[in-house]
Amino acid sequence: MLEINEELFKAKKGGEYSHNDISNDFAIPGEITVTITLNEYRALVSANAISEKRISDLNSERYDAQAEVNTLKQEREKLVKEITELKIKISDLLMEKNTPPQADKDKEAEEEEDED
Repeated sequence: MLEINEELFKAKKGGEYSHNDISNDFAIPGEITVTITLNEYRALVSANAISEKRISDLNSERYDAQAEVNTLKQEREKLVKEITELKIKISDLLMEKNTPPQADKDKEAEEEEDED
């Protein structure tokens, strides 16, 4: 059997056997072949075409989904940055509210001096 396989590979294009190469479309003695009807062949071709179409459609859907993911990631980064900026503003406003203005501190200091 090993000798048949070696002969097969040598006969089929110098050992460069390829399923897609039409020049390999012949049988050598001892090679196993299968005979199918034209209807079976058409069904195989149809099933192959349907599978390739489905793969193409799924690849297209995957590409669209990846583009949407990238867009949403960019939007998320933008929103996170905006939230961070707003948190800083809120923190600054709260600190201003809790810290008396300088003019009020000066008046309080004067009032304490007057009381003394």
